[in-house]
Amino acid sequence: MKKSTAFLIVLLLLLAAGGLILTGRMLDARVAQQAQQAEEPAPEPTPEPTAEPTPTPIPYVSPIEFDALWAVNDDIYAWLEIPGTGVSYPVLQRAGDDEYYLNRNLDESEGLPGCVFSFGGVPKDFSRFNTILYAHNMADGSMFGALRNYADYDYFMSHRDVVVYTPAAEYHYTIFASTVFPDVLLDAAYDETVMQDRVDYLQTVINSTAPGTVVPGDTEIALEDHILTLSTCVDDAPENRRLVLGLLTQVIDEGTETA
Repeated sequence: MKKSTAFLIVLLLLLAAGGLILTGRMLDARVAQQAQQAEEPAPEPTPEPTAEPTPTPIPYVSPIEFDALWAVNDDIYAWLEIPGTGVSYPVLQRAGDDEYYLNRNLDESEGLPGCVFSFGGVPKDFSRFNTILYAHNMADGSMFGALRNYADYDYFMSHRDVVVYTPAAEYHYTIFASTVFPDVLLDAAYDETVMQDRVDYLQTVINSTAPGTVVPGDTEIALEDHILTLSTCVDDAPENRRLVLGLLTQVIDEGTETA
């Protein structure tokens, strides 16, 4: 055999051996990679977001039995209560006759003591800036007779809570002022849709120097707030009216509960 041929055969054998070694190393590397991947923990699956529970409406249930009241008079739309004062009466409104209940009773008979009432057209959901309720100042203290006691500072400070109940909600007020005011028709004297009129009304009350005025000055009122004015006559001053004002601080109506 020629030397050149023998050299070629040896070279081919060496190349074949190298190829086998290289192929073996590649297989070993692939097997090692697969083993490492097998040892690594699989990534945790991304959890699906938890759906928010659907709120379940809880209808407001008034403690006042309005169905029974409507059987007596369907002009009743609310109930006014001032705890500890004896003021606890239905509130009425007669469309087209602002003063219908001034001298008519709950059964619509004429005479005193009349009823607690608001003028026709006043929203029954107490959404106005100033909702005004009227009633007589009865000598026996009934109706708005108790309001005369708000001229006394100690009485004022211990009877500041007012609650108005309706079939759909209840409205909680904190009394912030009591004063004697000229006998003017408040709805006509102050246009509550005009911001300056709101300012004028509040300033006239708060800055009053009339005898029996009580304004502790511990209540901040914004022009976007809602207030309640209770108005009645004054025993010895028929040209004046006793006003007691409260600021709406809480509305309790339909609530929600997580299902």
